Amino acid sequence: MLKRNIDWLFLVFLAFSPLLDLASGIQAYLLNGGTGLLGTHQIVIQPSISISLSVRMAVLVIMALYLLIQRDKQAVLAGAGLVAAFALSVAGQALRGVSFSLREDILYMARYSFNIASIFTYAHVLRHMAQTSGLRRIPAPDGPTVALAHPMPDGVRRRIDDILCWTLLIASLGILLPYLADIGFYTYADPLGYRGCRGLFYSGNDAAALMMLLLPLLLCALMRLDGLKSRRGAAYLAAAACGVTAMLVLGTKTAFLAIGATFAGLAGYALFYAIWRHQSVLLARFGIFLLVFLVFFGILSLITHNKIGHAIYTSFAFTGEYAASQGLETAMLSGRTTKLIAVWHQFQAAMPLSLFTGLGRGSQQAIIEMDVLELIFYYGIPGTLLMAWVYLKNGILFLCDLFRRFTFTGWCCAISLALCCGYLFFAGHTLFSVTSGFYFALVLLYARTFSIQPIKEANP
Repeated sequence: MLKRNIDWLFLVFLAFSPLLDLASGIQAYLLNGGTGLLGTHQIVIQPSISISLSVRMAVLVIMALYLLIQRDKQAVLAGAGLVAAFALSVAGQALRGVSFSLREDILYMARYSFNIASIFTYAHVLRHMAQTSGLRRIPAPDGPTVALAHPMPDGVRRRIDDILCWTLLIASLGILLPYLADIGFYTYADPLGYRGCRGLFYSGNDAAALMMLLLPLLLCALMRLDGLKSRRGAAYLAAAACGVTAMLVLGTKTAFLAIGATFAGLAGYALFYAIWRHQSVLLARFGIFLLVFLVFFGILSLITHNKIGHAIYTSFAFTGEYAASQGLETAMLSGRTTKLIAVWHQFQAAMPLSLFTGLGRGSQQAIIEMDVLELIFYYGIPGTLLMAWVYLKNGILFLCDLFRRFTFTGWCCAISLALCCGYLFFAGHTLFSVTSGFYFALVLLYARTFSIQPIKEANP
């Protein structure tokens, strides 16, 4: 009974997790005036620790205790690796004699640890869900994977898809409703002016990464449904339409690219499926979604007197203008190369010690915003391997699964993960974020769990 209650708690946390980010955004919004749409430079008062981070750190403690109760040796090994990487980076800063903030080091590693712990925790949750769904002989998770001897019961996947639907809907409405009410935060404030709206999300990067991760999976679930004339079908259609519209309103370069890549990837697969298998179910489902999205967008345009359409056009057009005036590199990387070069010079000056211990996060005034390079520069080569092996192992195993048995679900998971991997390389704010990093970890687990499952080819 206790195990079931704890699993239920983790599922509720997964479904309502975006509300924590919205609560943090509301907190920052009210602290800085709470009137109209605020630009970045108007955010002068920031809470020392946000509501979102406080709650998630409490959940991290619960996860750690849960994994100890489960006697998960792989989780303990991963935790020991994180502690070792943290100790090396702190020791490196002390040996170099630089001033550093131990608090920043602890918070940065705690964020990363939360995401790693999520993979192991939800692997156990899925295993227990499968057991209670009638699949009795389930082997223990092989490390941070579910690795079942049999496909997961359909009911387990439907429950997870329902939760992802609810999550995407909450995140989307957290942008759309404030935008319609003219409150919240602008996405961009640069020489070309204010544009885009991230609603009540304090971080537009988190909002963009969250939605680009979940949209391909939700569209996959929608296109695989036995029938759309159901509450589940209507909910999936509504959440997906809201998600795409919210990404357009957000107006980031990555959001535009993610929509284009998702649409191209799913439409391409559906067209290939129709030609190769002579079945147009997937193509028809995707067409229905596009129709619903266009109707929803048209209704919003009428309600706002095309304000929403103008805002999206402005964001898209200004991105091109900004690239023309500032250069493509500055427009795409938002000045990250300047910070990268500065950190690289520090890294070079501290060699060979920096290769082994890294520079540490606490000695840096600002982050690079390129997660992979932050791992290497802040934690060194050994620290990077100790911290990243869980992601690397499961990523490689997923690719092996995908090529061994190519499925529609695997393709959609690949799109989702590829978008986020590109994001963490060039935009950051993923591996060390308790929002986008949390969902990146869960989508990787989702891919390992569900991507090799057979589907009903005649009626996906």
